[in-house]
Amino acid sequence: MDIIYELEDIENLNKPEIPDDVVIRWQKVPDDYSAVRQYWLDKSPDWQSSVEEWAQWMEKEKSDNGCFYCAVFRNGKIIAIGSVEKYSENKWETAFVRTLIAERNKGYAKMVCYFVTKYILDSGKIATCRTDEENYPMRNVIKFLGFKEQIL
Repeated sequence: MDIIYELEDIENLNKPEIPDDVVIRWQKVPDDYSAVRQYWLDKSPDWQSSVEEWAQWMEKEKSDNGCFYCAVFRNGKIIAIGSVEKYSENKWETAFVRTLIAERNKGYAKMVCYFVTKYILDSGKIATCRTDEENYPMRNVIKFLGFKEQIL
C-alpha cells in the first residue's frame, strides 16, 4: 500500500549536501542520450532504445502525463533519476526516483528528490511524493526532505 506525503512551502524543504563534482539538471534530448542509454543498460542489460525512440517517449510522457525527467550526473555518468508529474492544477509529484544499485546509500536519491521538489515548490505548487509502505529507504528520503505523511 502506498503512503502519500506532501510539502507545501520551500521553508520546510531540507537541502542535502551536494558534492562539487555532482550536477543535477533536467535531461536534454538528444544531448543526454548516451548517458541515459548507459544508465539503463547498467540497470537492465537488454534495454534497447534509439535516440529517436527515447525522444518520442520523452515527448509522449510530457504531453500525456505532464512528466519530465532530471538526472544526477557525476563525471558525465547518470547515477540517479527522477521526474515531476503534473497530475493536478495545484499538486505535482516528485516521482520515478531511481538510483543505480552500486550508488545507493550515498545520498543521490535525496539530491534528485530535492531538485524536483524545489522545482515544484518554486512553481507555486504543493509537492507530493508517494512510496510503498515497506520501502523504508525512500520513506527516509521523503522524511529527510521535510514531507509530511497525509492521513486519508
